[in-house]
Amino acid sequence: MNAKKYSPFFPLAICTAILLLVFQWASAQPTFVRVGLWGGQRISTLEVMPTTTDFSLIVDGKVMPEMPVNTIFHVMVDDDSLLLSCGFQELAKGAMVRIHAEPGCALRTLGSQQQLLQGDLVLSERGCFLNAINEVELEDYVSGVVEAEVGPKQPLEYYKVQSVLCRTYALGHLRRHEAEGFNLCDKEHCQVYRGKAKMDETILMGTLFTDGVVMVDDRLQLITAAFHSNCGGQTCNAEDVWNKPAPALRSVRDTFCQSTRNAHWEKEISRKAWVKYLLRKNAFVDSSKVPQSLNFAQPRRRVFYEAGQFIVPLREMRTDWSLRSTFFSVEEAGDKVLLRGRGFGHGIGLCQEGAIRRARYGETYLEILHVYYKGITLMNRRALNFFSEEP
Repeated sequence: MNAKKYSPFFPLAICTAILLLVFQWASAQPTFVRVGLWGGQRISTLEVMPTTTDFSLIVDGKVMPEMPVNTIFHVMVDDDSLLLSCGFQELAKGAMVRIHAEPGCALRTLGSQQQLLQGDLVLSERGCFLNAINEVELEDYVSGVVEAEVGPKQPLEYYKVQSVLCRTYALGHLRRHEAEGFNLCDKEHCQVYRGKAKMDETILMGTLFTDGVVMVDDRLQLITAAFHSNCGGQTCNAEDVWNKPAPALRSVRDTFCQSTRNAHWEKEISRKAWVKYLLRKNAFVDSSKVPQSLNFAQPRRRVFYEAGQFIVPLREMRTDWSLRSTFFSVEEAGDKVLLRGRGFGHGIGLCQEGAIRRARYGETYLEILHVYYKGITLMNRRALNFFSEEP
């Protein structure tokens, strides 16, 4: 009897088919992000208008009757509950109001909180004011953040870059506001988000092209996808600002941003105020040494202001004086000191103005990301979830 012959590629084909099925299943499962809206604002009333009839109203889990398009709903805090009304008609009262928008429908909030939102708007009462959360699909959130952080009329290749950054950062910080009942806020503390991207279709193309793509390190951990406006010609090591090293966030030279809008700045401070500040920071230094402290050169990025016997962390100086960056030099100018600075932002990770110019000169989004982040791998988040040891 002849033995059956099996192809050595048979097990590989089976594994490949299984992986494809898993990835297809995962791709069909939407990932939602809960974004806290209008943080810090004391809002007690809100008007919402769905843009189509593909929406539903849910009050304390109960679905309300259908309403016509262009209906404006009024939600206001009433004691420890919410009152939902339309015109002069009271519709319902409860602890939680959810306005669910199907794909193709958006929710337009009116008045001082005017935005166009996708997904669900979930409203509740907290401390006599409205607590508003937007439950939005991850990719819609990413495109909204890209628009808010960058704006329109940038190269498609750069929108791909920023989409990867925003997606990586969001997924790496989903527990940042867990105690408050949502994942991320809509401020710079997380990422700026103003709702649906609507100014430039190229933004949506950049998000769609990189759908699901994130940056990981050699342990398949999401990196901290930090970025800033302008590095002034050189980015920072993570530990120079955050006191904690990160292998992906190393200092790199960048000549592409040096002639852009935020490349240079100046600030004058009175000599008296500067001396007083340095003495306060160095309480045990002899004041006779002050003249040595009034000139400081920083041709390359440094961590400390070192002039004479005065040593001050530059990140503290930036905070104390509200400076645009830590990348500055100081020179005495009569009864003033002149700070000549470069760049705008903390200086860690990607330099936006440098990356935009690289995109205009023809670099691909992959090339740009590998300039600013070291030792990274780009992979789809769905594959990352599959191979991750954690649930």
